[in-house]
Amino acid sequence: MKKYLPLYIPLFFVCLLLGGGVTSAATKTTPFTISGWIPYWKKTDGASSTISNIQYLSSVSPFSYEVSSSGKIIDKMKIGEEPWTSLLTEARKRGVTVYPTISWFDGEAIHATLSDKTKRAAHIAALVDLVSTSTASFDGIDIDYENKKAETRVHFSTFLKELSSKLKAKNKKLICTIESRTPLDSRFSPEKLTKEFIKTIEYANDFPSFNLYCDSVRLMTYDQGRADLKLNSLMGTSTPYSPVADIRWVEKVLKLALIDIKASKIILGIPSYGYKYEVVPISSGGFRYERLRSMNYSDLFALYKSTGVLPSRSSSGELEMLFNATGTPSYAGVTATTTHRETGLFTSKEAPLHYISVPDPQSALDKIALAKKYKLGGVVVFKLDGGFQDTLWDVFRLTKK
Repeated sequence: MKKYLPLYIPLFFVCLLLGGGVTSAATKTTPFTISGWIPYWKKTDGASSTISNIQYLSSVSPFSYEVSSSGKIIDKMKIGEEPWTSLLTEARKRGVTVYPTISWFDGEAIHATLSDKTKRAAHIAALVDLVSTSTASFDGIDIDYENKKAETRVHFSTFLKELSSKLKAKNKKLICTIESRTPLDSRFSPEKLTKEFIKTIEYANDFPSFNLYCDSVRLMTYDQGRADLKLNSLMGTSTPYSPVADIRWVEKVLKLALIDIKASKIILGIPSYGYKYEVVPISSGGFRYERLRSMNYSDLFALYKSTGVLPSRSSSGELEMLFNATGTPSYAGVTATTTHRETGLFTSKEAPLHYISVPDPQSALDKIALAKKYKLGGVVVFKLDGGFQDTLWDVFRLTKK
C-alpha cells in the first residue's frame, strides 16, 4: 500500500527510525563504516558538502581516475587542484581514509591488458606507484572495472591477487567495487531457466576471489531498473515500476553475494539519485519506459513545489511521482486502493506520462538497517555531490555514533 509522506524527515523522526540500531552498532568490535564517492563532474558541490560533514564519514573516494585503452592511468579529476586538496587535507585531519577510484568501462581493453602478463604487471606497477608516491597520502585504491567479459574472469582474479600482494607490501588497502548480481530465478523466466541453460551462464566476476584478495567489497546495489523480472511482474503491471534500488531486490543481491564473500568485507551501496522516465501504457499490460534524466531528492522537492503533485512512498521503498508530460498535477489524489487505469488517468493507450522514482533519507535508513541486519562492514553512497538535503547527513551522523 502506498503512503503519501512529507519530503522532509525531521531530525527527531530520524532518531526514532534509527532507534536502538545506533547503540548496537557502537558496541560492535568491528566499526560500521560510512563511505561515499565524490564525482569529479560535481566536485565543487560534492567536496563542499563533504567537508562540512566529513566527521560522519569513515572514508571518501574521489571519483575517478580513468584508464586509457593502453592501460595508462588518466587523472580526469585533476586531484592536485582544488577542491580536492582542501578535501584531502580535511580528511587527514579527521582520520578519514581516502581510496581514490580507478574506473574502467572498456571490456575489450580490460581483457587485452589483464590477459597479457607483461601489460598486467605494468598496469599493476602504475597503480601501486600512484597510491604509494602520491602527495595526497592515499590509503589504498578502489578498483571499479566494469563491462568485463566472462573470458576475462580468471585474468581479473589474477590481477586482484597480484595487486593485493603489492599493495599489502606498501601497507595499502585494496577496495573492490563490483556490479550487483541478480539471482537467476529473478533474471529469467521459469521456462527459460532449465538446467541446460544454467550450465551455459558465465560470470565476469569470480566472487570467491573478491573474498580472498579484497580488503573490502563494495556492492553497487543500485540501477536496478527493470532487472528483476519477478518484481517487475509483481509490481509493474498496473502502475509504473522502475526503482533505483528496491529494498527487496537489494536483499536478494546481498544474500547471493554472502554465499562467497564474508559479511564484514561487504560494503552495501546506497544511491542518492533517481531517474525520471517517460512511460507509455501498452495494450498487453505494463509500460514502455524511456529514461529522460537523473533526479535527486532536492529535484523531487522542487518539482513538488512547482506541480503540486505529492510524492508517495512506493512499495520499493523510494519516493515516486506520476504526472502527465505537461506537468499538470492531474494525477494528484490517487488512492492506494485504486490503480491509475481504474481512475481513468490514461486518456489514450499512447498518452505519455512522466514517472519518477528517487531514494530519500528513509530509503537510506532502510539500506543501513539491512546492512546491520546482515552484519556487513558498512555502507557507501553514490554519490556525494551536494544533491540532497541535510537529512541524509543527519542519518549518517546518528549512524556514526
